[in-house]
Amino acid sequence: MNLFRKTLFTGFAPNLQGEDVSIALSYIFCPWKWPQLQFGETPEKVEAWLKKFFQVRTAVTYDSGRTALAMALRALDAGRGCDVLVQAYTCVVVVNAIQITGAQPIFVDTKDHFFMDPVDAEKKITPRTKIMIIQHTFGITADMDRLMALAKKYRLRVIEDCAHTIGGAYRKKLLGTVGNVGIFSFGSDKIISCVRGGAAITNDTEAGERLLVLQKELPPMSKLYVFRHLLHFPIFFIGKPFYHLGVGKIILWLAKYTKLIPPVISDKEKGGEADPKFPTRFPNALGAIALSQLAKVNSINEHRKGIAQLYAMAFRQPIDNNCPYLRFPLIVPHPEQLRAHAKKNGILLGDWYDAVVTPCLKGCPHVGYITGTCPHAESDAKGSLNLPTDIHISTQDAKRIIECIQAYGI
Repeated sequence: MNLFRKTLFTGFAPNLQGEDVSIALSYIFCPWKWPQLQFGETPEKVEAWLKKFFQVRTAVTYDSGRTALAMALRALDAGRGCDVLVQAYTCVVVVNAIQITGAQPIFVDTKDHFFMDPVDAEKKITPRTKIMIIQHTFGITADMDRLMALAKKYRLRVIEDCAHTIGGAYRKKLLGTVGNVGIFSFGSDKIISCVRGGAAITNDTEAGERLLVLQKELPPMSKLYVFRHLLHFPIFFIGKPFYHLGVGKIILWLAKYTKLIPPVISDKEKGGEADPKFPTRFPNALGAIALSQLAKVNSINEHRKGIAQLYAMAFRQPIDNNCPYLRFPLIVPHPEQLRAHAKKNGILLGDWYDAVVTPCLKGCPHVGYITGTCPHAESDAKGSLNLPTDIHISTQDAKRIIECIQAYGI
């Protein structure tokens, strides 16, 4: 144990700052604010911010990015008899959102390691295919020229999965505004994080009206669940700085073990079942934290770009200068061994995504993926490693990570 060397994290509340903790504590310990836990003006303020930032007609908030995706699919008439193209190398909640509507996910292989392959996508289009979900993995722009051309050719509706980005651009257009609907996540490890939250944006009048109707039909998040999400902020604020001493590790373990703070993805979701606590509306208290972070998104993004450039130069990787990297991805042999090596040196590297669809219980039989149908995605998952770019990673921290990885022989 090195008492003077802080632990570097990939994830673990990457955006957390004192202002977020102050907001969370004000809702936890001020009884006169408890009536505002669920309802208030901040969700509408977040929507107004999104409309102005993205220059769109409609922005609608929900409890999460996965709910925003499910509502976007419904707004675009996904349902039984409908196939939805989705890339392999993705999160299980994306597949769950498709299946909740009654539609069938059709897995498309990847190209350039992390993005939907237009050639394989075209092979898998049938008369049942109605919607394509384009995922900007790690915040890096997918092959929009060819994918949008494909969507136009076959008259497919397009949902941009921007869960990993807010502010990335393609041909001077912000990601999320190129397709019919863009969806965003404010989850615990995302560009903007209030632990639980999400939104959908669109310039499509009909889709926008449906998104608003679907939002109004949702119940509020329970006060208890809002409280538990708010506790995430003080717990991680105390736990992270002392993680390397063992004290912080115990604090975070106890919070997880006692279920004081909710899991990012529940066991029911990992098994393909609907979580009975969701979907819900975006709670006012979490909206206040999201709004605080959104005001700083440009500086957050510039920091991420700078750190990503250091990694790109060190590992001789191409870089998309138009996009802030949520995490900087690498494909390496035996990533689990490299993660173990880094952990011994106080660096917790990321494992998104270590399977074609993840995280899952019992191998994800419910998602319907057939082994061998997306060989490039399977190969990517076996070699996937990602590096942190968040505001808590300084230039010196990035150099420490680079030196650790290079010392291992990468």
